[in-house]
Amino acid sequence: MPALLALYDIQEKWIWRGSGVLFALPMLFLQVSYPLRRRKVVGNGPPPAVFAVFVVLGSVVTPAMLGYVLEGLQYNAAAYITALTIDFLTVVVGYLIALDVIMQQPMDVS
Repeated sequence: MPALLALYDIQEKWIWRGSGVLFALPMLFLQVSYPLRRRKVVGNGPPPAVFAVFVVLGSVVTPAMLGYVLEGLQYNAAAYITALTIDFLTVVVGYLIALDVIMQQPMDVS
């Protein structure tokens, strides 16, 4: 998103603010609503490891980045990219943990 906005000669502070908002709001919604959405589908909440990594860590990093970028503090780009990296890693770790839980389920073979 930042590279795309930069092509339109938008001021750098607005590039990072816009990118931060466009990334943070949907990501934060996914992080916070994940336990409820999982309960609706599976019937129980996420495993504790997934909850700790994806929901808690992600829900701390995302608004922290958003506040930092919207405040216009120094190193907006670094804050944005760091949060993006951490959030994507939390998604990968959450996926791998969930996949491990699924793979440990007994198979129903007929």
